[in-house]
Amino acid sequence: MNANVMRILAVVSILAPYGCGGGGVEFNTTFPPINPVPVQNTNVVASEPFNFNLASTTRSRLVLTGINGSIVVNGAPAGSNVTVTGEREVGSDSLADAQAQLPLLQVNVQEVGADILVSTTQPQNSGGRRYTVNYRIQLPASFAVNIANVNGSVEVNAMAGNLDSSLINGRTEATVALPASGSVKLTGENGDIVLHLPQSTSAVLTAEVGIGTITLTGLVLQNQVTTSTLLQGTLGTGTGTVSLKTNIGSVSIDAVP
Repeated sequence: MNANVMRILAVVSILAPYGCGGGGVEFNTTFPPINPVPVQNTNVVASEPFNFNLASTTRSRLVLTGINGSIVVNGAPAGSNVTVTGEREVGSDSLADAQAQLPLLQVNVQEVGADILVSTTQPQNSGGRRYTVNYRIQLPASFAVNIANVNGSVEVNAMAGNLDSSLINGRTEATVALPASGSVKLTGENGDIVLHLPQSTSAVLTAEVGIGTITLTGLVLQNQVTTSTLLQGTLGTGTGTVSLKTNIGSVSIDAVP
């Protein structure tokens, strides 16, 4: 198994109580062949769209587990339905093979208690093929959002609930109006993190990098502690928490225009 894929299992422990339907990275092991014939390249792509529409009245949190691809989450007015749309794509060296593999790449959507669980399932052995799922999700801005992805990007827009996002390879960017005593946690291994916050934000902020830079623009940070790899301080009265960390990449925090 790819090392990056294995690492995400620790990141998404929040999904564990829901079992195989919503916990961790999922692989299809029920479809033959177990060891598919390797392909020479991934230049030919077959794709199919997907579309799920769910009522939001009894839900308050989205839990999304991706593997490869982009994730875009957009906040909407209260009472709006939750829409999960996007494309499933397989890259191979022939159209016939790519199309044959598409049924093995699935998007799973479940409703469990207050949660909407969305996850990608793909073959454990790719034979050199490229499996990608690109998500576009719209949901009420007050929803809490938990995201775990391996390769790709994460973009969160106009949200006003708690946010916890982990991405191993790629860029994360979010615009969040932190709720009272709320939290934002963005982590990455290899990629930049950009967070846009209202000037009225009240939170204890911690930003860390292994190799990279940290910048703060347009926000007043009190009790500031700064080193080459760390920025800590208090925004407003510090009722919430903001935690940003990437091992290789930059962290940028600025005020929403």
